[in-house]
Amino acid sequence: MVTMDGKKIDKLNVVESEWEYSVVYGDSEEDWVAKFNKAWADAKEWAHHMADVYNDRISD
Repeated sequence: MVTMDGKKIDKLNVVESEWEYSVVYGDSEEDWVAKFNKAWADAKEWAHHMADVYNDRISD
């Protein structure tokens, strides 16, 4: 998506590592927004929900 002034807005993605789920901008694993430790039973669900809600809102 591109804003009215031409700036690109990256969607959020979920990246899974051995210990956590990271919510990141675009494909950049270093540009993370949130991290959820896999020791928490709901970590995967929360990470994906966060990305889905954000992506839905920027696509309107």
